[in-house]
Amino acid sequence: CLMLLRNCSPSEATAFQLALRLLTALLLQPKLRRGLKAELGAFYPLLLLRPLEVEQMGPTELAPVASAVPCLAALCSEPQLLVDLFVNYDCDLKAPNLYERTLQALSRLSKRMELDGPPPPAGPKQQELAKQLASVRDGALRCLLSVVRCLDVWSAPLKEQGPEGAEKPDGSGGLQPGGRETATGPQDDTKESESDSGAGSWATVSAGTGTGLRANGSTTAAGGGASEAERFEAVKVTKSSLARGLSMFNGGKPVKAMRFLISRGVVEDSPAGVAVFLRAHAADLDPAAMGEYLGHHEDLELAAMHAYVDQERYGGMSIDAALRSFLMPFRLPGEAQKIDRLMEAFAERYVRDNPGVFRNADAAYVLAFAVIMLNTDAHNPLAERRLDRAGFVAMTSLPTEDGGGGTYEPALPVRELEGIYDRIVAKEIVVRSAPVGGGGGG
Repeated sequence: CLMLLRNCSPSEATAFQLALRLLTALLLQPKLRRGLKAELGAFYPLLLLRPLEVEQMGPTELAPVASAVPCLAALCSEPQLLVDLFVNYDCDLKAPNLYERTLQALSRLSKRMELDGPPPPAGPKQQELAKQLASVRDGALRCLLSVVRCLDVWSAPLKEQGPEGAEKPDGSGGLQPGGRETATGPQDDTKESESDSGAGSWATVSAGTGTGLRANGSTTAAGGGASEAERFEAVKVTKSSLARGLSMFNGGKPVKAMRFLISRGVVEDSPAGVAVFLRAHAADLDPAAMGEYLGHHEDLELAAMHAYVDQERYGGMSIDAALRSFLMPFRLPGEAQKIDRLMEAFAERYVRDNPGVFRNADAAYVLAFAVIMLNTDAHNPLAERRLDRAGFVAMTSLPTEDGGGGTYEPALPVRELEGIYDRIVAKEIVVRSAPVGGGGGG
C-alpha cells in the first residue's frame, strides 16, 4: 500500500503505469481483494478514476488516461468483480460509488471528440494526439460494452431459474452474486476458489450503526426477512437520499435538507437523532450551513441544538479550550440571536461539567461571549484599535451576588482572564474547512 501511495502521481509515467498494473492484479484476485476493501477503495479512485475525472483534459492529461483505460478493460471483463464493486462500495453508506463513477467516467470519455485547450500546431504531434484520443475513446466504449456483456453473463443463472428459484423469505434458496446457490441449494465447488467473492466475502454492508442513519423504510441491511437484493437496494436508496440531502444542506438549505433526510428515513425523527447525524457527518457538512442550522429558532432545530450541545463533554477543560472544541465543526451564524442561543447552551453545558468554576451559568455565558468578541477583534486585519487586557477583563465583569452598591466582579480571577486573553490573541479560534465537492460519498 505504501508503494502504491508513493507512485500514484501521473507525473511519473513509468511508476504510475506499474502502480496501475499492481492495483489491477490485486483487484483481479478474489482471495487478495477479500481482505483489502478499505485499501482498494482508497487506491481505486486515486489511480483509476482520478485521471478520467479531470475537468480539463489536454495533451498532458491524456497520457495517464491512456494508461488507465487498458487496466479498466481488464477489470470490466470480470463479471464477479463488477458485481463486487457495486455491492461493496456503491451499496455501502461509508464507501465511494466506485462502480457508478467508473461507468460515468467511461461514458464521458467515449463521447470525447477533442482535447481541451489550444490545439497543438499542425504536424506529427497533432496527428499522434488525435490518434491517441481516438484509441482512448474506442477503449472506453469497449469497456462499456464489456460491462453490459458481463452483467448479462452474471445474471444468466437467475434468468434460467425464474421466480421459483428466487430467495425464500427465510433467506434460503436462490442465487448469490456470481451464480452460486445459497444454503439449501447445490453449489458449484469447482469454481469455489475463483468465484468465492460474492457479497459476503468483502466487508458486510452496514446501514448506520453509530452514524445517525436509519435503514430506509422497514428494510434494513441486517435482515428482517428481506432478500439479499432488497437489502442492497435499500442501502443504495438510503445512500442516494443521503447524497441528495448533503448537497441540499451544503447548498444553503440546511433546515429543508434535514427535513428531507428525516422524511426519507435517513435520519431518525428526533432531536437526538439529528444531533448524532450532525456529529457523524460533520466532515461532509459545510461549517456555515451547520452553524445556521444549529442557530435556527423552530422547535425541532432548537431541540436538536440542545441535544447536540448536551453530547459535548468539557470536564477539566478551560473555558477557552472548551469553546475551541465546541466551535471547531461549525461557523457561528451572523445573527446575534442565533449566537446568543448557542452561547447560552454552551455555557450551561460547561457549568454542568465544571461545577464550582463559575458562580452561575450567566458568568460563563458572559465570558464565552467576550471570548468570541476578543477573537474577532484580535484577528481582524481591518480593526484599528485592539481590545487590551484591561478592557477584556472589564468586559467580563458582572454585578456581585448581593447586587448592592452597583459593585461588579470579574467572571473569573483576573490572572485566569489574562491567561485566556493571551491564548486567544496568540492563537485564533478557527473552524474546519468546508468539504471538497460538497460531501455525499461519491
